[in-house]
Order: sequence, then C-alpha cells, then structure tokens
Amino acid sequence: MSFLHDVLLYDETESSQKRGEEILFTLGCRVRVVSTLAEAEARVADANVLIAEAPLPESLQAAVRAHEIPLCAVLSARLEAPGEVASEIGADAYIVRPYREETLQMALHAVLGARLWRERSRRAELALADVAGSERKRLLHVELFKALLSHEIRQAKRHQRPIAICVIALDGEECVTKANWIAVECEPIIRASVRGVDLPVRYGDNRFLVFLPHTDQTGAEVVGTRIANAIANHRFRRGDTAVTASVGISKPRSGQPLSFARLVRDAQAALRAAQLKGGGRVVVR
Repeated sequence: MSFLHDVLLYDETESSQKRGEEILFTLGCRVRVVSTLAEAEARVADANVLIAEAPLPESLQAAVRAHEIPLCAVLSARLEAPGEVASEIGADAYIVRPYREETLQMALHAVLGARLWRERSRRAELALADVAGSERKRLLHVELFKALLSHEIRQAKRHQRPIAICVIALDGEECVTKANWIAVECEPIIRASVRGVDLPVRYGDNRFLVFLPHTDQTGAEVVGTRIANAIANHRFRRGDTAVTASVGISKPRSGQPLSFARLVRDAQAALRAAQLKGGGRVVVR
C-alpha cells in the first residue's frame, strides 16, 4: 500500500487509539500511535500531521511550534462550541470524539491544505526576495501581505506568541499634498527599519502598517521609535522637505480573542493620539 501521509496520533485511551489508527490507515496514512507525552515529543518531528487531544501540554506545543507541524485538535463532545475552542488554541482543524471516518477525512484535508498554503506563502516570499534582491527596498505587495498575515495570525493563536502592529502616518499638510513621492521615498526607510520577519505594507496615501510577529510591547516600541527617527533624520530628494511621522502601536488585549481588526483599530486610535500631541512621536494603546 502506498501511504500518503505520516500521521502521529497522540491518544492515551487504548480503545480510541485502535479506532483512530484503523480509520487513518483506511484513509491511506501511515500512522504512529503514542500514548505518552514523552513518545509524542520524540516522534513529532517526523510527522506530517499531529492529531492530539486538546489542550496540548506546553512542552508538546513547543515541539509542534519548532517543527511547524499541522495540528488537528481532538475535542470532547461535551463542548458547546468546539470550533471556537479550536480557533482559540490555533488548531488547523478539529474533530469531536469519537473518531469517525468522515470527520477524520475532512480534518486531514484541512490540515494538509494549511500546510500546503504555508509552503506556498514561503515560496512566494522567497520569490519576492529573489526578484527584489537580497536587501528589499520596497514594501510587500498587499496580496502577499494578506496571505502572510493570515498565516502569522494563525500561528500567534496556535502558539500564543506575542504580536503587535504599528500604523505610521506622515505628518503635516505638505505630506498630504506631496504624499506620493514622499511616501515612495519612505518605503525603503521603513523596510530598512524592520526585521526580515516583519510585514510592512502601504496602508493609504501617506500611511503604512507593519505587522510585528514574535514581538511584545517593548519590542514594538523599539521598532516604532526606530521608524520615526529614521524618517525624521532622512534627507529627502528635495532638501527643503522635512518629514516626521506619527506611530500608533497596539498589542492584543488581555482576556480578549486575538483579532487583526481590533489590533488595527487600537493602533489607529494610538496614531490619532500621537498626532494630537503634535506628531513625530510614538504612542502605544
């Protein structure tokens, strides 16, 4: 038999293990069944998919995060909103006990689709880097930004990683009337001020947005201040043009679901506060 995928099934109940293994074998998978945390951690690196009861122990979450293994969460039938629970923990898919062929088949399709999408996103990013050179000067295309952003939000939910957003606006009436050439000249400044993993994009005529994965509030303030200082200190093509930038920063609110829309609203509110204080500064909300 030709196997399609290597699946690691982490289940501590013997009867449930056997049922899951039988179904996955029928679906064309090579299955490794483990019943202890130590076994799961030892074998996760060799798997294409991890199917495990949620919530995962922190040590196993770290292993999944390190190897970027797609995760299918196994949830109790007693849960009222399993989809919301799966979303909160960042699972790529979920099933509700007991194991059934139909639900496992759909879950496998979802998690492997997520894996394929992530690989395509990486290839797209590498292709963009190849076209633009090793030191990219322009910001991400909006469609690529959306694709990569979706992946980063999912990963942040799944692994409870810190994230932040910077919204940058060029200050002053002159920047509004000359927004096009000034904003274009600011693109390489912003690109040079952020890390390779950060996602910078144009967000309007004289605005920019930078998504900061793996970044807490302190780190975001460092990036925001670096961007503001770099723009203020830059000598633009026309020597009489002095430009400053206001920066609004937001981070996820404690106790609330992670939402990109909420992050953007909070960052825009922080940006308005920076502008009301005279611009050329960084405000965190």
